[in-house]
Amino acid sequence: MWIDCDIRFLLPTGLATYLRCLADPHASVAIAQETEGAYCVNADPKLAYNYHNGRVTRLLEVYNPALVEQCRYYTPFNSGVFAARRDSPIWGQFRHNLHLSLAARYDRMREQDALNIAILEPGRAIRMPSVCNWLCSLALPVRWADGTWRHPHEQDRVISVAHLTNSSDVIETDAGPSRFYDLYKRMGLTA
Repeated sequence: MWIDCDIRFLLPTGLATYLRCLADPHASVAIAQETEGAYCVNADPKLAYNYHNGRVTRLLEVYNPALVEQCRYYTPFNSGVFAARRDSPIWGQFRHNLHLSLAARYDRMREQDALNIAILEPGRAIRMPSVCNWLCSLALPVRWADGTWRHPHEQDRVISVAHLTNSSDVIETDAGPSRFYDLYKRMGLTA
């Protein structure tokens, strides 16, 4: 399993779900896509355009245009947490893609791009639900009185894995400008 340092397992079921997926010898990877109706990059047309256009521009710096065109309208997987068997076909291609990306200017999304391209060829990804890798900077979760974290619009959906994305980015809050990390801390997500 790969687990970014900004991942928080909020419930044991989050980790257990990924581990169960490793038992499937036909799956290439268990991973969540960056698709969720509540996410700002999906709900706001301008943000969606910037998100997808920026990704395509970034991909063109490393990969051939035909491959990039294949990815243009494809919602990428988020590489913050994923599980893949050691014999998964993605590992060799992921390594190759990472090597290719070293020649390009630095961008914090290069490794995620490399993983997404690696997943394209073999396919067979187990698509984890967004509640198993909730991208907090794209839609803040809601904390219930029982201590569980929930989807902001569909509160019957309990979030088991929180991804404290874009922690150093500054946003406007009711209390004024704040880093996402400070907001996460005030919410109680950083423990």
